[in-house]
Amino acid sequence: MRKALYHQPEQARELYRLAEEKHLFLMEAFWIWLLPLYNRLRQILTAGTIGELKQITCQYGFVASGARKDRKFDSGLGGGALLDIGIYNLGFLRILTGQDPEKVETKEVHINEYGTDDYSRLALTYPGGCKAESVQTIGQELERNARILGTKGSIFLPDFQHAETMTLEVEAKSRRSSAARWTSTALSTRSGKQAAASSRDVPAATATPRRTALP
Repeated sequence: MRKALYHQPEQARELYRLAEEKHLFLMEAFWIWLLPLYNRLRQILTAGTIGELKQITCQYGFVASGARKDRKFDSGLGGGALLDIGIYNLGFLRILTGQDPEKVETKEVHINEYGTDDYSRLALTYPGGCKAESVQTIGQELERNARILGTKGSIFLPDFQHAETMTLEVEAKSRRSSAARWTSTALSTRSGKQAAASSRDVPAATATPRRTALP
């Protein structure tokens, strides 16, 4: 079924009851769960390559007009930035953490003339202390990028929704020096395969993790 699968928990329970009664398979059409690059990303996180997860940022925004704008903000259709596209951000965070957040705070929100949100910024805290920030907006063009920071490295996705490429940076010790260096590797699923596109060592002084630009 097309997301959003439901607006209230009772609706979901009724759908699952009917599916079980009629021996049908029921699934929300949340396609980013099935992207090949995320299999590689899960492997990297499970292996502890970037250490313990500490911070995640993600953002998604575009401008809608005409009939599309009316539909995107229709509360009866699950409209508003959070329900319409913020679900991709929150689903992405679930893919990474494998958990529900312990705490969710709305740091900023703007309600439009339709009575739904066209912008919001959420701060989430997960078990173990990982913190995340999610920005979603229908009314501003934002690159769909995401950054994952760990205790030993980071991962940057220039487009986490389509997830064709990501860049992995990990801290390593030089054999000839105790100074920390960063190894950067670009991974891609383009051309139907997952492979290392490039790799380089850069001095620690130039390897300060980039901050995701959030409004």
